[in-house]
Amino acid sequence: MMVHAGGKERDEQEWHKIFMDAGFNQCKMAPVLAMELIREREGAHELLQAQAHVWNNIFSFISSMSLKCAVQLGILDIIQNHGRPMTLSELVASLPVTRARASHVHRLMRLLVHSGFFALQKNGNGDEGYVLTASSKLLLKESRTSLSPFLLLMLDQMAMYPWHFSSKWFQGDE
Repeated sequence: MMVHAGGKERDEQEWHKIFMDAGFNQCKMAPVLAMELIREREGAHELLQAQAHVWNNIFSFISSMSLKCAVQLGILDIIQNHGRPMTLSELVASLPVTRARASHVHRLMRLLVHSGFFALQKNGNGDEGYVLTASSKLLLKESRTSLSPFLLLMLDQMAMYPWHFSSKWFQGDE
């Protein structure tokens, strides 16, 4: 027997008629046990989690490169020196970016807010503005303990270049 989600019990012949009437004339009915369905769902959830893990690792470079971009553009110091939550339009006006690229700053900031390097907060006018977090304060250029030089060093092209050859190194004889 098969069960409809609404609770009406149907047998194989009734389901066959429903599918044929709907135009699925190549269907073959096969009973599936409830436990098999549960295992398939668990397997699908596990597969989805595994795919998300792989995708997150493939694209993890985007967060660090976006942070590098923010440091190079001076975004952290600009917001710090602003003294209150800085709106997107105020930030864009303060950045050394071309007009053609100014409309894309919001994407960078959205990613950095998601990554925890900035937060959104209402300013005195009730508008949302960007503020620094504890993490971003560690990257201020004027701070004696700034991690910005280390970030820029570790994410420099030349420092990253050898990582592209890790598998060759493992395969080499030297």
